[in-house]
Amino acid sequence: MSITSTPLFIVGMPRSGTKLLRGMLNSHPEIGIPLNETEFLPAWIRRWAGFGDLSQHHNFMSFYQQFNDTFYFQNRMREHGEMIKPDIWYLRCEGDFSIANVFEQLVRHDADLPIGRIWGDKSPSYVRHIADIRAFFPNAKFIHLVRDARDYTLSLQRAFGKNRLRAAQRWNDSVLQAEQEGLSLGADFCTVRYEDLVDRPQTEIEKICTFLDVDFVPEMVELSRATENLGDAKGQTEILAGNYGKYLTQMTPSEIEEVESYCVDGLRSMGYDVGYQGRLKRLSTLELRRHQLGDAYRLIQKDAETQGWMASIESRVGHFIKVMF
Repeated sequence: MSITSTPLFIVGMPRSGTKLLRGMLNSHPEIGIPLNETEFLPAWIRRWAGFGDLSQHHNFMSFYQQFNDTFYFQNRMREHGEMIKPDIWYLRCEGDFSIANVFEQLVRHDADLPIGRIWGDKSPSYVRHIADIRAFFPNAKFIHLVRDARDYTLSLQRAFGKNRLRAAQRWNDSVLQAEQEGLSLGADFCTVRYEDLVDRPQTEIEKICTFLDVDFVPEMVELSRATENLGDAKGQTEILAGNYGKYLTQMTPSEIEEVESYCVDGLRSMGYDVGYQGRLKRLSTLELRRHQLGDAYRLIQKDAETQGWMASIESRVGHFIKVMF
């Protein structure tokens, strides 16, 4: 039998402060979000009917085997030394094997949450799947965290070597899509700008608490552990006010204008000042594919520094196949 409660999804482009927000929310006694991103929910939605009747134990075991080598499970195993056991997961569902309850029981287990508290997930890529997820979780709330696209593209390039123009176009499209889909959610959708969160953390967190219908607790703005493992905030256990606008000193004026030209609509929509005065530019399909391949190669190259080339290739390709198919 499904546990009716409030699911919370933190969405936003990668490198936008979603880890920081998760850490702040996890400091609330009524909120629990696992420390690993699931990222596989859209694949579940596409493939759910093909898993068969999961109340049949053999079907559930087959389902479990298909997902126990995803990034989520493997990262949890590597970082926490555990994965949910299939029989424990099966029993937690209590006869309700809907996609909503199966997912909820996984998240509640991994967040160590009892019945009745707000459970959630932080998966940045879900920014492009808000409507799909909402269809399966009709009482879900979404927090869309937005960071200035110029800092976002700079951070992606520094952390992973990703192409700035492809990143800018993806930021523009994803932010505008999320905001459009959020309109239909009304009071269940909340947009927060990263710059406001780090400059006025208590004010922004109090707004989020009102949105979630929970009381504000001071511990939410006093991080007990580091939330970031990359960039200038790596290892920090305090909120870094003013940790933005780096593009102004680390990108040339021409580079800034070029990035802005591929995300000007989104920047203006989210209230950011923009110097570029032209129309929105678009990369061609061929350019997008070329940059995508280059980005994928650099991710594999970065992983290979710690995993070796073969393990890195197998991991990335395996993840792509599971998420896409």
